[in-house]
Amino acid sequence: MDRCMKLFLQNTMYYERTDEKMDDFLNRLFKEDPGFETLSVYEFSFSDEGLKLANTENGMKFGPPSLEPQKDPCPGKSLKLAEGSYLFSQMPIPENEAEAKRLLMPFVRNAMQGKVFVRFYKENILECVMQFFLPL
Repeated sequence: MDRCMKLFLQNTMYYERTDEKMDDFLNRLFKEDPGFETLSVYEFSFSDEGLKLANTENGMKFGPPSLEPQKDPCPGKSLKLAEGSYLFSQMPIPENEAEAKRLLMPFVRNAMQGKVFVRFYKENILECVMQFFLPL
């Protein structure tokens, strides 16, 4: 994928676990205030039929971003994107979950199996982005 880069996340990001899924996030993303973000965790593998994805966890948080290290709001119960090295890509918001999965395929193709994090982030009143984090 031509828009990938290596990223070192210096601070762990915590999210409140939710039963909402990616399509739910996409429906509410533009309605929320700037700073709203979500995280979906997918286990992936490739088979003869192609990419297999299983959504294992979802979380969200509200409020303005902070450069300060976050504290786990519910120790042991929060969903987190841990500090560390990732292959990273950012792109515009897709129309639906099926489109997001299509965009994810080239991003994970070299790993063959593992875990990938999909983050939606409302940067400002008009701009929302989708980000992929693949642990290295």
